[in-house]
Amino acid sequence: VAEYLAVGVSYRELLTAQAASGQIDAAIGREKEWVDERIERHANPGEPFIQHFADGRTFRLSERKTPSGGLVAIRSDITDLHNAQTDLLHQNEFFQVLIDAIPAPIFYKDRQSVMLGCNTAFQEYLGRDRAEILGSTPHDIADRDLADIYTRADEELFSRGGKQVYETQVNYADGTRHEVMFHKATFGPDGNPEGIIGVLLDISDRKRAEEASQRFLAAIEAFSGGFVYYDADDCLVVCNEEYRVLHGTDAFKVVPGIKFEDLLRAEIEGGAIKEA
Repeated sequence: VAEYLAVGVSYRELLTAQAASGQIDAAIGREKEWVDERIERHANPGEPFIQHFADGRTFRLSERKTPSGGLVAIRSDITDLHNAQTDLLHQNEFFQVLIDAIPAPIFYKDRQSVMLGCNTAFQEYLGRDRAEILGSTPHDIADRDLADIYTRADEELFSRGGKQVYETQVNYADGTRHEVMFHKATFGPDGNPEGIIGVLLDISDRKRAEEASQRFLAAIEAFSGGFVYYDADDCLVVCNEEYRVLHGTDAFKVVPGIKFEDLLRAEIEGGAIKEA
């Protein structure tokens, strides 16, 4: 095409030669249409645009009309910049695919606690679209009391960097509050955190089990006599304090896991059972 770069050669001739050479990706297989499109853009220049060449080069073209009716064009080789941006885009796409494959809700936010991204599990957990989450702050997507907790935790983590684990609640997709455990860490240069990435684990079932266990233990402690439960292997699972007291000096042996037979033998050896 270089031989066409001469005084007097029309722009259409130059474009036609370019299209025919196979150098321009967008012109391959549609040479005439591409030339017509470029002539139209050339006649009515607007914002700078990108042109990709078949050999892998990328150029940024900027055209401007002159007061005298002519046209000035600037073509800049931005191949390295374009390749770097493409690599970054591929890395971001890979990262999104990676975190979307993880079933636990994941999110990441910037220094101002503004959401930068999340995975599909996080969207489903909150019952919100990604577009609704991105760019939001805790106070945009959570009840005020919970948002205050998240914000204070973020500020505390940013102040020292590193990792953070704490329990709190989150508004679930169905509107109820679930008990969760946040695992968060800062990212960015050492000593200058730029954001936070976090994972939340739903511990609602565990919390309910703990509460039920506490109620059960409180109930058996309120029982006026000794209470004990052995499993199918005859191992002690739980008992109340009154049951331990009934064993006198052997009370320290009344612990979960001890077999009924072993506890009985200890009492016999200690002379606690007169009949034996």
